[in-house]
Amino acid sequence: MTANHSIVVDFLNHCLRSVNPQTGVTAPYAGRCDKAGFADGNLIGEALFSGPWNIASYNLVFYITDRNNNAVRMLTAGRVSTIIQGYSVFRYPTGLAFTVDDLAYITTDTRGLFQLNLRNKSVTKLTSGAGLAGSLSAAQLGYPHGLTFLSTSVLLITDAGKDHLLIANIRNNTINKICTGTQGTRDGGIRSCQLHDPYSVLIVNQSVFVGQDGAIRRLPIAALGGFIQHVESSMPVPGKDSSVYHPLMAP
Repeated sequence: MTANHSIVVDFLNHCLRSVNPQTGVTAPYAGRCDKAGFADGNLIGEALFSGPWNIASYNLVFYITDRNNNAVRMLTAGRVSTIIQGYSVFRYPTGLAFTVDDLAYITTDTRGLFQLNLRNKSVTKLTSGAGLAGSLSAAQLGYPHGLTFLSTSVLLITDAGKDHLLIANIRNNTINKICTGTQGTRDGGIRSCQLHDPYSVLIVNQSVFVGQDGAIRRLPIAALGGFIQHVESSMPVPGKDSSVYHPLMAP
């Protein structure tokens, strides 16, 4: 987000657009909205994306998960460059969130949660198991997409493949699920609720909003206390978006 515009990804048209929320006017911001590809360079005229999925701001720089190019891209000084790219590194990156120590967390369509160190561009897969039994490292996700930090070491992750909202504690290597995992739209407590293809997650004030197929669901943060009190004592940070843990900064 800049002073007067929001920057959004246009997945199907393979580009980024600027949106003026007051006038509703949109304009191309980066890439070509009529062509998919992979190229670094000037925002307009040179850079190409293929299925950009998520945008996040960190330390005055925009970062993009470029899904079909298996890449994380960076926008700064009017140019696009590639942080890391390759089918062997991770496949089909989607969600993106940052901590304040130059670490990015990335979900992928291939059932993974990854950590990317921006300083040395090293990638670590945090989930490498076959189930979901309480241990983050032993977990296998379905189709994780949205993620955001609930607190300094606790991530909320939407898993469209298993119809869960997940709580992952990076510090303590634990993971828990919210809702039953049975696809549906039933409201109720965090153990009896149902989700239908949850894709995005957003924290506003003291509520968690989950975007799913045909609806937006709301969950009070207070309802999650029993899952995180024993592993995380810091209070949730209200008003943060699904991209970053700290306040958005414009490049």
